[in-house]
Amino acid sequence: MGRQVLTPADRANIVRWSAEGLSDAQIATKLGGKCTDSAIFAFRTRAGVPSGYVRPPNALERGEHGIETAWNLGCKCGPCRAAHTARQKATMARLNRETAGGARQGQPWEPWEDDLLVAPRENGDLVALAKFLGRSYTACSQRIRRAKEKVRAREQGRGTLF
Repeated sequence: MGRQVLTPADRANIVRWSAEGLSDAQIATKLGGKCTDSAIFAFRTRAGVPSGYVRPPNALERGEHGIETAWNLGCKCGPCRAAHTARQKATMARLNRETAGGARQGQPWEPWEDDLLVAPRENGDLVALAKFLGRSYTACSQRIRRAKEKVRAREQGRGTLF
């Protein structure tokens, strides 16, 4: 966007809106996209204009428990753990449904499959790889650890026991 020039009227509006409690992003929107919220922050900092914006409390600060957000914020209480577990189970069920009934399901793993599993993936999309291999998501995610051990043993010239 380059250097952003604020007119005296814009500066006066920034001071007024800051006092009213608007965030920098809200002020940038009110200015019609003339500048970014980081430019407004920089102006306020240089001019010594305090922000009246108060960040709303997050789920933990509000005392909400039993939701995935609280777990992700660091709460490990029983209700939050149960919410996280339920979400993880639902996610695994959805991923397994997406990859169910592959052509190689139940077949022994082959070295080329192990090589694909341990190779770095650009986007980390294990669902697409599981579909390509004809395996379930769970089978592929569990196989990755074992495949890494097999590939490492093969590279070191050792035989594998599995």
